[in-house]
Amino acid sequence: MRIADESKLERVKEATIRIIVEKGYHGTTISKIASLAGVSDGYLYRHYKNKSELVRELFIENKRDFHRRILGFIESSDTIREMLERSCRFIRKTVTEKPEIIKFYSLLAHDYSFDFPEVIRIEIVLIGEKIYRKGVITGEVNRKTKVEEIILSFFGFQAKLVDFYEKRIISEDYFQNESGQNFIEMCLKVWK
Repeated sequence: MRIADESKLERVKEATIRIIVEKGYHGTTISKIASLAGVSDGYLYRHYKNKSELVRELFIENKRDFHRRILGFIESSDTIREMLERSCRFIRKTVTEKPEIIKFYSLLAHDYSFDFPEVIRIEIVLIGEKIYRKGVITGEVNRKTKVEEIILSFFGFQAKLVDFYEKRIISEDYFQNESGQNFIEMCLKVWK
């Protein structure tokens, strides 16, 4: 068994994200990824069966990191408001420091030909359930609120906010200064 060269695999991951962002899922090929990463097609095929497996694994790896952070915010915050504030800061920081990651998520999440990973679906539901349970305890979430409403508002408002910011529908000033507080208030109103 060959030992993987971590620097090569890191270049492959970066190349995959870049090409997905530039060309979309359908415009991405193993050959394009390999060329940009400076490796052979065969090198990629030794590590991944095909493009779908590579993209899926990379999507899961990055999305799980995001979910771990959100779950950490839920666990370590005293209130749902505090969790939302921390989440907003993290999202704004990610958008400004790693915009390609956000675009990568967004493109794949909205591409119906991409097989959305079941493990990510499960984690999204888990986050919604944890927000619900903690919110009921703190009095910030009404017991009649459905977990689906929490998921839709928490993930949906975020996704649209970032999407509108990237498309310059909303200004950078709004995104940096007002959006976080407005996002928090919208979520809390939906959940109460």
